[in-house]
Amino acid sequence: TSRLGESLAGNGGDISVSAETGSIRLTNRFYENRGLSDDFSRQTEILSFSVADGDFSGDGGNVTLRASDTIQDLEILTLSSSAQSGEIRIYGLDDLDVRNLNVITSKQVENERFTDPFSGREFAISVGGEGQSGDVIAIGSHDIRFTDSTLTSSANGIDPAGDFTISSPDWIIVENSSINGSALSSGQASS
Repeated sequence: TSRLGESLAGNGGDISVSAETGSIRLTNRFYENRGLSDDFSRQTEILSFSVADGDFSGDGGNVTLRASDTIQDLEILTLSSSAQSGEIRIYGLDDLDVRNLNVITSKQVENERFTDPFSGREFAISVGGEGQSGDVIAIGSHDIRFTDSTLTSSANGIDPAGDFTISSPDWIIVENSSINGSALSSGQASS
């Protein structure tokens, strides 16, 4: 995450999580055993963004997840206030079950308030008409199933929202899930 409160911000960092023979998930027991929260329904967040209170932010970082079984209970956000949001890639190394996943690649952040995690200072960010949302790509080696999940790519300017690509040699199953591509202003929606 690039620092807030500066008129310039570099790129958000790339994040990669891999479970070559297993799953990526966080269970309620993780929170309960550590006494972190009474709300055991929360999702783990993976965030990579670049936000500046001026007009010059870098790109949001890319996020890559690789698992052979399950990806579950995650919220992933890549964002840039004036450049391109990061790309999100999901790789299924076997039959992949994606549950309770919320993915957002966005340029649609207008007049939002952010808190600098280092200084605690809060900033209002107004996004102009530049930048582009990142793409969302899911590639399965076999079946890939999305359950109770949301994939969103949205733009708030002249550039298009990011594209979605979901590919598998076998079945692609979408249950109680949504894939949303939208553009506000004059940009193009996702393809």
